[in-house]
Amino acid sequence: MKKAQSLSLNTIVIAAIVLIVLLIIIGILAGTSGKVIPFFGKQTDCTGRGGQCTKEAESCDAKLYGMKDCLKDKPVCCVKQ
Repeated sequence: MKKAQSLSLNTIVIAAIVLIVLLIIIGILAGTSGKVIPFFGKQTDCTGRGGQCTKEAESCDAKLYGMKDCLKDKPVCCVKQ
């Protein structure tokens, strides 16, 4: 008679946690995280980070590029601290 091999409960729990973390990372990278987790959506917006979209940002403390709410004519997110 052969003994059956099965997955331990620890392995199943660790696999479930890894799957959840992987889905969260994919959601953040895909840009849909703002709909799922509002905090992450605010972090991808210029206004959510306390900035303002401008054409040129020379007097800014931080210049952020690629913010999804800044338009082509105002591509720089100017954050003053």
